[in-house]
Amino acid sequence: MTTKNKEKIKELITQCKIYRFSTEESLNYLEENGYKISDRTLRRIKNEMNEHVSDRFIEIAKYEHVDETFRSLDTLKMIEKKYWQLLTQNPTINEQIKINNAICDIQGAILAMLQGVPTLEKMKEILDFRVAECEKYTKKASVA
Repeated sequence: MTTKNKEKIKELITQCKIYRFSTEESLNYLEENGYKISDRTLRRIKNEMNEHVSDRFIEIAKYEHVDETFRSLDTLKMIEKKYWQLLTQNPTINEQIKINNAICDIQGAILAMLQGVPTLEKMKEILDFRVAECEKYTKKASVA
């Protein structure tokens, strides 16, 4: 099994977990997607994936929360920009009202997100705490 194939299989196994598939359903799903593996191989790969759970928590604590916040803000700003563009296309009065209401809603959502974002100093404090917590659990898991 190549590294590329193994990564694709891991992605598919993650999907199986999300869909809450049984082992048999997972094996069928993998086979339907071009990867016929044994029950034993499936268990081995799942165990490998579970060994890295604590690393994943640390990764989330360090980066993903911030990335998701920025992605959400960027998406809202992109949608807002499209609404402003729609206003320049001579919409009817009813459409103008709907577009203006949508812009107000988006601006409110952006403001709410920004008010919920802690200062950089506070964010660093939170992330340091989360990383320390994750590392504590990693040490406990390795001892057990």
